[in-house]
Amino acid sequence: MATREELEQRIIEAIDLHRELILEVAETIRQNPEIAFQEYQASALLAASIQKFGYEVEKPIGGLETAFRASRHGRSDGPIIAVLAEYNALPGIGHGCGHNLIAASGLAAAIGLSAVMGEIPGIFEVIGCPAEEAGGGKIVLQQAGVFDDVDAALMVHHAGHQTGVGTRYPEGTCLAVTELTFEYFGKPAHAAADPQNGINALNAVIALFTGIDALRQHVPMETRIHGIITHGGDAPNIVPHYAAARFYVRAATLEDLERGAARALGQQRLKQALQGLAHEPGLAVDQKDIGGRGFRAPAPGVLQPPRKLPEGDLGHAAPPLSPRRRGDRRPAAGGGAHGGRRARPPR
Repeated sequence: MATREELEQRIIEAIDLHRELILEVAETIRQNPEIAFQEYQASALLAASIQKFGYEVEKPIGGLETAFRASRHGRSDGPIIAVLAEYNALPGIGHGCGHNLIAASGLAAAIGLSAVMGEIPGIFEVIGCPAEEAGGGKIVLQQAGVFDDVDAALMVHHAGHQTGVGTRYPEGTCLAVTELTFEYFGKPAHAAADPQNGINALNAVIALFTGIDALRQHVPMETRIHGIITHGGDAPNIVPHYAAARFYVRAATLEDLERGAARALGQQRLKQALQGLAHEPGLAVDQKDIGGRGFRAPAPGVLQPPRKLPEGDLGHAAPPLSPRRRGDRRPAAGGGAHGGRRARPPR
């Protein structure tokens, strides 16, 4: 039987051998950015590339067209370990967060483990997770039961050496987040010929930003508030009758976001500020809580990497690592990529 060091070396050698393929997949995804829930090319490319290395691919999963699971069985029963792959891009920016690299890292993990799975117990999976940005795809998959029999979920996120923020334990900065949109409705008028009859909605949005800046000193240190103006008017010579802004509010935990200072800011003080801005007759304001992604502290004994998982709520959902848990759902010994699928509950 090979030693752990020998297995690790074979994993590294397999990855090095297929280096060009891994880089090609990363670059192809980068050059063809697809936004949340529309990652058809990226998910198809990644799933097909992993399948070539003996993995059984299920696609789609969890009710998401661009989600997939690639599984490979070991020599006997054991834990189910999943690596999470992301591949969605940012609207108007592309792969500014490097999800193409996360996808390629999932491929690299699959290639490396394919070289040794016949000698180790358990199941190794790569789970393709859409919509990390603007959608919380992993939460959708969790709620659909995709992670129910996963003992540990892992992923890697690249970070440049000049980011200025903590990127590894214990300096990590994973935060719960909720999204808010604000819309102001005024009255249009010609800004030169008839300005006195206009009600400027853009002025209210600008005042909103000023008010939020003033509130920053009254929130916990780990709370973040950041936003953009999504609509500021139609033409310079028309008093803006409609203006809108979009914000993210982040906090250290879901509880902090819901019950702590971030919640007070996002749902009470902020609303008061908004209503105060609507002082001019005829100016209306609408605030919408779009929802978000959060994290709960794990139950005692739950396996979780340091700090809080950026994968959604998986740190809370993952059960303790135990090869005896739900043993009837483990693969039969010797069940490889093309033989002996494990039983799963109905999705």
